[in-house]
Order: sequence, then C-alpha cells, then structure tokens
Amino acid sequence: LNESYFYRISLFDCKLGKLSEEFRYVVSPDIHVCRSSAMAEGNRGFDQKLMCTVTKALFQVDLNHSNRNDLYLVLRVERTSHRLPNYACYPIVNVNQNGPNNNNNNKAAQNLMIRQHVEPYAWSIRPLFHPDSMNLETNSNFGLFYRMDQNRLSDEFICNILNQVSHQSTSTRSQTIITGRLEIELVDWKTFRKQQMKSHQHEEKENRAAEIVLFNPSSYARKTTISLEEENISAKQQSQQPKVLMNPIVEIQSLRLSSQPYSEYFNILYIYPQSLRYDSQRVFSKARNLCVTVEIRDTDNVNESRSLPIIYGRPHDSSLFVTSATTSVSKHSVTPDFFEEIKVALPLNFSDKLHILFTFCHISCKKECSYSIVGYSWLPISSEKHRIHCENVALSVFASLPNNYLSCQSLGLGKGLSMPDVKVVGKEIFKLSLSLTSSVISRDFELHNTLLSVIKITRSHRNDSKEISHIISLERQLPKMLGQLPQCDCEELIHFSQIIIQQLFKLIVYAASQELIQESLNTIVALVDRFRRDNRLDIVHEFIHSTFETVEFCGLYIHDQLIILMEKMFAKFIDSNQTKQQQQSTTEEMKLLLSNLWFLLQIMTKSMAQYLIRTGRIRRKREERFDEEFLLNLKSFFQHASSVIATNSRLEQVQDANRALAHFMTRLCSFFDRCIIFNAMFHHVNCLSSRDIVIQELKFNAIATLLAHEHFIPYCNPSQLEDTVTLTMEFCGKHFPVFLILNEFRSLYHQSATSVRQIRQLALSIVRNQLTKHMLDDRYSSLECREKVICLYLPILSVILENCNRMMGGISSDQKQSYSSSSKHHNSFATIHEQQQQPNSMDGGLNSLLVRSTSEISSTLSSISSYSSTNSTTGSINTLTGHNRSNSAATSITLASNTVRFDKFSIEEVRDLFICFLCIVQMINTDRMNLLTKKQRKDLFLCLELAINCFEFKPKKLADTRSKTMPNPINNLNHHHHHLHHSFMMNTLTSCNHYREIGENHLTSYLLQQNLSIQSALITLRTIHLYLDDDGDEKPMDHSISQILSIYLTLMTLPQSQTVLIHLFNSLRYFVHKYSPLLFNSNAFLSAIISKVIRYCNSSLTPIRQGATDLLYCLFVRNMKRTRFETIVCVSRLASSDP
Repeated sequence: LNESYFYRISLFDCKLGKLSEEFRYVVSPDIHVCRSSAMAEGNRGFDQKLMCTVTKALFQVDLNHSNRNDLYLVLRVERTSHRLPNYACYPIVNVNQNGPNNNNNNKAAQNLMIRQHVEPYAWSIRPLFHPDSMNLETNSNFGLFYRMDQNRLSDEFICNILNQVSHQSTSTRSQTIITGRLEIELVDWKTFRKQQMKSHQHEEKENRAAEIVLFNPSSYARKTTISLEEENISAKQQSQQPKVLMNPIVEIQSLRLSSQPYSEYFNILYIYPQSLRYDSQRVFSKARNLCVTVEIRDTDNVNESRSLPIIYGRPHDSSLFVTSATTSVSKHSVTPDFFEEIKVALPLNFSDKLHILFTFCHISCKKECSYSIVGYSWLPISSEKHRIHCENVALSVFASLPNNYLSCQSLGLGKGLSMPDVKVVGKEIFKLSLSLTSSVISRDFELHNTLLSVIKITRSHRNDSKEISHIISLERQLPKMLGQLPQCDCEELIHFSQIIIQQLFKLIVYAASQELIQESLNTIVALVDRFRRDNRLDIVHEFIHSTFETVEFCGLYIHDQLIILMEKMFAKFIDSNQTKQQQQSTTEEMKLLLSNLWFLLQIMTKSMAQYLIRTGRIRRKREERFDEEFLLNLKSFFQHASSVIATNSRLEQVQDANRALAHFMTRLCSFFDRCIIFNAMFHHVNCLSSRDIVIQELKFNAIATLLAHEHFIPYCNPSQLEDTVTLTMEFCGKHFPVFLILNEFRSLYHQSATSVRQIRQLALSIVRNQLTKHMLDDRYSSLECREKVICLYLPILSVILENCNRMMGGISSDQKQSYSSSSKHHNSFATIHEQQQQPNSMDGGLNSLLVRSTSEISSTLSSISSYSSTNSTTGSINTLTGHNRSNSAATSITLASNTVRFDKFSIEEVRDLFICFLCIVQMINTDRMNLLTKKQRKDLFLCLELAINCFEFKPKKLADTRSKTMPNPINNLNHHHHHLHHSFMMNTLTSCNHYREIGENHLTSYLLQQNLSIQSALITLRTIHLYLDDDGDEKPMDHSISQILSIYLTLMTLPQSQTVLIHLFNSLRYFVHKYSPLLFNSNAFLSAIISKVIRYCNSSLTPIRQGATDLLYCLFVRNMKRTRFETIVCVSRLASSDP
C-alpha cells in the first residue's frame, strides 16, 4: 500500500493535439479490492463494481480528419510518494493487526491509501500505426519511459515532442530514461470481436452465453451488451442460458467528435489546469509543494455551500463520482505546470451561481504530514450572457474565501476590489482551459441562444399575461436571429441539426407572428440547402426517417401550416406585378425552394401519416380523413406549383422539383380519394403540354414517377378492363394512370417534328420498362393476371400498326449490302440447336406451342429489354433556344390520324417498338384479334414478319456449309412480287440485330440473340394459328393470307432453332389441312415453300427431317399432281448443283 503506479493513456494527433479523454488504469490489485468494497451499486444506471475491474478501453479514431502517421498513444505515469510513508493529507493511523478493532483499522488504512496524493513520474509515446505498412501497431511493448521533469508536463510539450518524432528528430535523446516496461495489447474492434467469439466457443458448448459489456460513463445509464452467440441459437434458449460476463470495456469519449448528428445525451465539461505562477507572490512564503483541488458548487454562501458530486472519480477514488479532484503534487516548485484532466458531468438545468472553485494547497513533507491552503480562485460556469466558458482563462488568486465571493469584482482604475477585505495573492497567475462536449449545449453561442429562444416559445403554456408578453417580445426578436442561423459554425449545425430542424417545424405551429412563421420555413429551407451543398444529405434523410414528429397546437398540425405557406410562396412566384429588384430576389428565393421542395413534401407526407394514426382517422373513408380547407389549399398548391414548373422550365432546379411533386402526388394516393390526385396529375400534365423538348421531358418524367408506384396496377382497375385498341373517354375514366402514358405515347407518334425523336425514345423507354416490370412482378405471375395487366397496353398495338411503314428505314449501306447477298441466296440457312428434349410427336408440336406458358415466352423479352439503347435521351436538354409553349390549357384525347407518315425510325427505336409489340401480341386471343380491322390485321402480320427479320440470329459462321453450293436459278421460281416485297422489307430490318458484339467469345450475347429470335418466331406462329382457327373452313385469298405465307417462307429462309422449325412444320400442315386451295393457287409461294421443305428433308437432325417429310407428304395428299411437279423441278435442280 505504500507505493502504487497510476497510468493514463490518451490519443494524440501531432498536428491537432489531444483527440480523446484519458483512460486511467491502476496496476495495484489492492486498490481494485479497496475501491470495489467502497463503491455503491446502481448509481446512475451503472453497476460500479464492474468499473473496478476495467482493463480494456475502446478508442474511436476518425481517419477522415487525421493522417495515420500523425496519430500517437501517449502514456503518463504517476506514483505515490513511497519515500515518505506519512506523505498524505490526513493523519497517519497506526494499524494494530492484533487489536480488537482490526476491521476498522484496515478500513482506515485503505482509506488512507485511497486519499493519498500522487506525483508525476514518467511518460512514453508510441505510434498508433506502423509507419511502413500503415496497419495497426501490434507490438506489445509500449516503448521507453522518460522522466517527467518539472515544467514539462503540459500537452503543448507532448505535441512538440510528437512533431519532432514525426520528423525523425533526436529530441528524445535529451530525456532521462527510466527503467520500466509496460505490456499492452492493441487490436482493432472487429478483430477483437472475432477473437472473443473463438475463445468463448467452449463456453457456448456448456450452454453458457458469453457477452461483451461496453460502458460509456459520459452517457448516463448507457450500457451496451454485445452478444457472442451464434445466430442459430433461438431467443428462448438464450434467455435460459447463464451469462458469462467478461471484463467490461470502457468507451473513451472523443474530444473531437465526428461530423454526425448527436443521437444520445451527454453533457461533459473538461477542466485542464495548466500552470500556477507563485514566484512573485509575497503572501505565502513557504508555498512550494503545490497542488490544485477542484470543486463544483452551486452557491457562494460559504456556510451553506457544498461541493456537488458531479466530478468523475479516478481509479484510486472510492466512487465513480466524487465531490473534488486534486492535481498531482509538484515538489519544490513555485511555478508548477499541470496536466490533470478533470471531467465534470454538467447538470441539464443549473443556476447562474454554478461555478468552479479552485483551492491551492501547500503539502508539507515533514514528519507530521499536513497541508495548508495558500489561495482560492473561482470561475462561473456561464457568463452573464449565459455562455459556457470554453476557452483559455487566466484567473486571479485570492488569499481568503469571503461570503458571496462571486460578487467580488475589480472596480478598475486601481480602485481595488468591491470587497476590500479580500487580499489578492496575484493577478491572472493561474491559467486553465475548459472544453465542452455536450449534446444539449452548443459551443456556438449564437446557435445556442437562438435554439433556447425557440424552445421557450414551443414549450410555453401561455397561461398568464407575463408569459404571453415575454413570448411576444421573443417573437419580435427571433426572425433576425433565425436569419443568421444558417451562417453558424458548420460542425455545430451538423451536431444539432436534428434538434434545430424539429424545433423550427414546431415553431411554424406555435408562433403567432406570420413573419416569424415565414422566417422559420425560410430557415429550414436554407439549412437543408446548406447540407445539400456540403454533400451531407444523409443528415436530412436521417431526420425524415428517424427524428421528425408532427405536433399539434390549437387544432393545427405541421402539414396544415406547411401547405398554406408553400401555396402562398408559389402564388408569389407567379405574381408578375413586381419590380426588377423584387423579381431578382423572388427568383433566388424560388430557386432555393425548388431545389429543396422534396424535403418539405416528404415532411408533409410523414406529418399527414402521423396525424391519421394519432387521431384514428385512418379508419375513416378517404373522403372524410382531412378537412375541406386542407383539400382546397392542397389543390391550390398543385395548380400554382405546376404553373411555376412550366413557366421556369429552363432552371436546373425545376427537374428536382418536378420529380418531387410527382412523387408527392403518388404518395398521396394512399391518403386521399384518388380522383383528387388524378385530377391534380392531369392538370400537371396539361400545364406541361408543349412542343418544347425540355417541357416534354418534364412531363414524361412526372408520368414515369406515377408509373413507378408499387400499386400502379390496382390504380388502373384491370378487373374492369374491356378490350379495346383505341383510347376513349370511357378508357380514360376507368384506367386513368395508364391512359396518361398511352395518350402521350400516341400523340408523339403523330407529330412530325424531327426534334421530337428524343422525347419519343424517352416515352418508348418508359413503356418498355413498365412492361418489363409487369413481366417480372411475382404478384402477377399467373397467366390470367398477367394477361389482364398486359392488355391494359393494348391501345399501343394500334399505334404500332399505324406506323409499320416507318419501321422499314434506318439502315446503313453496309447492312443493305449484307442482306442483298443473303436475299439472293435463299440457301443460306442455318439451324440453331437447343440443348433440350424435343417432343416425340410431331402432331403435338402446334398444341404445345398454343399452351406454352406466357411467362416463359416473355422472360426473354424482359431480360432483353434491359439492353436499352445508349442513345436514348434521359437527361436534361437545354440547347433549345425557343420556347414554343402551346396555348391549349388541356390535352384532349388525340384522334387517330389518317395521314401516312414516311419519316423512318432509328434502328434502336424499331427494336424497342418490336419488343413492346411482341410482349402485347403474345396476350392476344381470338376475341381481341376480332377487334382489329382488316387493314390492321394485315399490318399485324406485316409487323410480325418485320420483327422476325429484326431479331434474326446471325452467327458469324453458318452451320451448314453445303447450302452455299445451291444453284442461283432456284431463285427464279420466286414470284416477282414476293421478291420485291422481301427485298424492301429485309434490306431494312435484317440488320436490326441490336446486340453489339463485345467479343467473339461473348456467349451471353449470343444466347440472348438466340432466345429473342426463338421467342419472336413462336409468338408469330401462335398469332397465325389464332387467325387461321377463327373463321370457318375457307378464307378468301386476302392480304392477310398472303402475309402469312410470306411469314412461313421467311421463317424457313432465316436460321431457326429446332423447336421453331418443328412448330413451323406443324403450323404449315395445319394451314394445308384447312386452306390447301389457297396455297396451291398461290404461285408466288408454293414453289419456294416446297423447295425449302425438300432441303430440310436432307437435314442431319432427325426431328427436323421427320417434320419436313411429314409436311411434304401432306402436300402430296392434298394435291398430288402439283406437288409432284414442283418436287421434280426442285430435286432436279438440287441434283444438278451437286459436285
């Protein structure tokens, strides 16, 4: 008990200074026992006995603001005065081991040891990271110990040493080395947890659960327990297992807090006595072994004043909180330096008389150990303006402590003090510094004062006239203070951002002054804009999702006031009766509001949701949830906001505001009658009706936001769908959300402006992505549901059919030449082999096609649609100089145009159109096909043939090399009409292969090409069967039949998979069985079809050869003479072409 060493470790940055508070640890096990027996349990939420065994500490390092090479651990060692056993501030107690009062004497001896003073002894430093690898320094030896000399104890001295060490200076050689060694273990937190989990596996096998206990004394009553359990242990088993409590870990408070909002309560004041200069004083002649005792008192009445137990104790103290703290003793020095860190837990509410009392003592080293007081000094915690002292302070020292000493002040001009009986030892001879780390008191005085004024207004009950008058005076002063709030310290704004914004929203409801209410909203917008400019929107999102809570005052909620304020602001932006100066200020204010409109709308949405839940109105009908006044304000806000967005479309901030407004409308569908929201959306789209590209882009972005709603399909009422291929007012009333995009989509494809192509591609990409989402949505996985959903887009079919002639362009000369050679040689066919089992029965091939799962057919289309064109325009286009806004206030339903358009689509646009086209066509049944006119049916099959050519599979090397030797004269059998038709169509679309080759071995690209080619062929054959199976036994030779025969010939000409060929042969057999006269009367197709069938009879694959043979036999059965003639001609030509 005569000697103990006390260690304190802290984290330093050689450039920034001290980064953390000190972790204090005492080695002596006797002190642990003494402290554990003296501590009380349950104080302030802690089991203080755990704190007696603390041997581990958790430091937080922010590497974003510090360089790894600049971080050091600094160790300071203190010791008791072992040379003088009686060196203590209390009389020596002789302990008689054999006496009757043995227990009491032991306690007295322990109390003596605990209260003994300490002196500086040694210091050491070590880098936190290895200088070469930049990894954590894991060497167990802390480093050399150096003697702690007088006047070299301060943090400034340590920082100078660290700077010299970092520059590889030899300054430490001049220091006296002390023999000693300290072993430490330094690991990062993740590695420590893994080690603990491994070391406690045997504990888990014994059905005992191990856990890590983290204590943070700075945050009251906070103890974090981290379980080391395996995840497969149920909660019930965990509750029955005995806990194995490990040594607790204390979290060390960081002095330089990270730039994050405060999420827990702490209110800590650090006091750092720095120096005392007693060399010039003449009052106390023998004052040389000096120390400073610090106390916190709440009154200056000497007789009644008591020290508050709010100072954190040291390892050798008997409690976690003590009433006083004493610095180490500097022997034989009248100008001592101090390095003590005194940590004070400030109360939440304190009086103006709360102050720090410093008592200076001289410690006697004689036999009769005693101490004598050699001076006093004091410092109020807060100044006259209620500002916490957080700076370096120089205090005067007084010889005595009079009653009401806080009122002792200097009269100035050499007149002395207001208390003449008080003797001054020295003026400003004691220096100290204070540092505040608090989540309730800001270091920025302006911010703290403003926040206090706001809280006074929001918490006032306004019961008496005095309080009301005080609130009125505050409301007059507060607008100016709020205007300066965004210019406060950035770090402090971030730390208190959650409290500030929440209180400002409360002020909108509680304030009576309209000027203050408007200024509160402007301040909120300015703060959010500052966080946005500083790339700290995570703070704003955290406030929205976690912190915000609506409030009510006099029947008004936050959303009620917000909608009124924003409606007035947007109405002011539209007002044209303003001077130029007013217009400039209004424009800046409008830009600020538009860029942060998303935040206000999300806050309003959450406030409305909380209002419905609190009041129970969520159970009412949608029409009764909100007051009529609020609905009127909401409608007016939508009208003004849409007008502002349309009028100022060239501003960059309008894009974000338009998207935020559309998202807000979709969110309100869950709160209101949807008719109100649909009317607002329709009005918004009408305001954006213009030929201007920028305005059209805003319009389609708003529509895309509505389409992205997760309940978009229920809003469209697919259960009430009546099949139609045209847009009518009835369709608009029943299926308004999908009507918006379909109507705009159709109007775009009737416009002739070349500049509209970019907007047209944007609209097409929206429709394509929407169809893709429906195909991949598990909620509509059944065939019946998916059919109803896709048929909502059936009117698109008429748009595509009307523009089928425009899909035959947009091809390069090289691609035309490439097809020209292939069209001359119908022998260039290849077979795509699929690795799947083929049906055994050829007759069942067509039936298997008809019952093929729609989801299986559309899965490839959904995946292919992700390969969108890189040329699609989705960004903002600001190159247009004109602003040709339409004078029409509403967009009427566009009537079908009879004008034939000849401007061609681009290859990418054609591809996307065909993807949407095939996705819709696969859902067509017989009844829906009957809705089409004869011309539309003919165009339908024409588009199907164009799609087959567009998605043709083009391998670099054709599989069948023998086909290249087929004679050219076989082409003469083709009819001139068929040859011209296919030459024009295929020269346009055979190169529409939209998959750009990334490499020769890019297998994924080839598989996607193959799958899309197969799906387009199967969908085409299914549609043909629906048409053939509809009317009677015979059809006249109309354009649809000729188009079907052309499709058959195209499918046999292009490379196809084995599955497609089998279904193709079955479809042809069905056609021959039902409409053989039409085929044999068609000289344009019969010879070419028989020629292709004969070639497939020579295929190396048995299923293909068998299917071709069955088809040829069917032709012989139907017309023996004609088939025999055509067969002889084709076989003879094939024979003559063999080598």
